[in-house]
Amino acid sequence: MIDHNLIEEFCCMAVVNLFATPVTLVESEGTFLEFRFTLDAPPPPEGITVTVAGNVPQSLTQLDLFALEFTGGSGAPVGDTDFSGFSFTITSQTATVRAPILLMASPKHRRP
Repeated sequence: MIDHNLIEEFCCMAVVNLFATPVTLVESEGTFLEFRFTLDAPPPPEGITVTVAGNVPQSLTQLDLFALEFTGGSGAPVGDTDFSGFSFTITSQTATVRAPILLMASPKHRRP
C-alpha cells in the first residue's frame, strides 16, 4: 500500500540553493562572510532546517560570532560540535547568515 500523504510531502519539498561570498576574507578590511539561502518554493510553516558542514575543524572560530547577523530564519544558527559548520532553520524563501572575520590583535598589542 502506498502512503499518498508521504509521497505528496516528499514531492513538494523546496529545493534549497546556497551561495557563499566572498571567496577571500581580509581581516584588515573587516570582511563579512555571507551565506545566502534561496528556496524555489515557500517553506512549510515550521521552516526547513539546513546544515552547512565544513571540512576544517573550528573554521567558524575565525569569524566574530558575537556580531552574527541573520534574516529569514526562526532563530540563530547553531554551530556543530567542532565549529566547522552550523544548522539554520529557514522560514522564508530567502535567508542569510552573515558574520565578519574575527579581528585578531596584532602581536605587539597582545597581553603576555
